[in-house]
Parts: sequence; structure tokens; C-alpha cells
Amino acid sequence: MSLKNFQFNSDYPMDKIVLLREFRVAGTSATPYTTSFDHGFGESLLVLGIWSEDSAFNSTHTCAMLRYSGDPVIVWSTKSKVFVTNYAGNTRPVYVRIYALLKSDSIASATPTSSYSNKYIFSSDFRYMPLVQTFTASRTTTYSHNLGYKPRVLAWIEYTNDVNGHTEPLMEGSPSGYNAGVQSILVTNSTIQVKYPASGTAPGVVVHGRIYG
Repeated sequence: MSLKNFQFNSDYPMDKIVLLREFRVAGTSATPYTTSFDHGFGESLLVLGIWSEDSAFNSTHTCAMLRYSGDPVIVWSTKSKVFVTNYAGNTRPVYVRIYALLKSDSIASATPTSSYSNKYIFSSDFRYMPLVQTFTASRTTTYSHNLGYKPRVLAWIEYTNDVNGHTEPLMEGSPSGYNAGVQSILVTNSTIQVKYPASGTAPGVVVHGRIYG
């Protein structure tokens, strides 16, 4: 059957954004300021975000993961909540936009994030990255994607022995950072190397990955 017989055709699945939120996070001079909210999914989410020092988001930065606590703004989730911490210092507030995806093996149900979703068979006002592969990994491992080019990869680390289901973004590191033992991913034309320090006291971990073409 010819492709012209379809109203919409995609060889790739599209990630479902199940949560969108924009808010202000206060700052304090004494200690980092953390805020949180209930997300209602009953499982940890794959959450990402950007932050800015101005409410118009004229200049933005990526929210980091908890284990890189030196970064100004970090974001993570548990089975019940999403947390954002402002390390920017002084009393300066920051403005944060976050979104979240479900894990590949999720059984949670989600309502549409768009109020117009019931009016269209299919609607997309924005370009999206084709999702070509997903993967899960534990601790230090190498995943072969064999795409022949360096793809865009998003990854999150879930601490499986944490009863709250703590899950946070896993950052892409440089070769020097990766070799130094920092928990990160290193992406090449054929593989994704997942690095988590192997230690007898280190928690059990699962890495959830998305590979975009």
C-alpha cells in the first residue's frame, strides 16, 4: 500500500510527554532551596528541565542531576514527587520549565497535556526527534546501537533499592570525565557506554535510555 494512502505515517514511535510545569524556585543565602510537587503517577518519572535567571527565559541552562550537586539547579523524581533544588546562591530565585516522560516499561496511564487534544486526530505544532531505539542497562555496561553516527541520547538513572524510586537525569560526559569515574554516558558512532562507579556500597541502579535519530 502506498504511503500516500495514509493521513499520517511514522516509522518511529513518539515519546509521550506526560507532565509539563513552569514555576519559580526561591533562593536563600544560607542553604539550597528545594521545592517539590506530587505528580500522581505512582512510579518515578523520566524528568528533564531547563532553568533561567529571568522569567522570560531569554537565556537558559540545563537542569542537572542530583549527584552533581555543584550545579546551580538540579531536578529528580520519586514514585510520588518531582523535586527541584536551587543551588544558585544568595537570595536569587530561578525560573524552571520541566517535562517528564514515562519509562519504557511503564504501566501508568496519563491524561493529555494539551487542552486541545480531544479536537484533533493528530496534531503537532513542533518538530520532534525520531525515537529510533530504547534501552535499559545496569551499572557499568556498553550498549551497541550500531547506527553509524553519534545520535542524541537522553538517559536517566533509577536507584532500585530506594523505596521512593529515586530517578534523576544521567548526564553525557566527556571522555576524560567518563574515564575519571563520574556517573555518566559516553556516546560514540556505534555504542553508548554507561558508567557508574562499581563499589560494594553503591546502590543498585537501572539506566533508562532513549536514542533519537
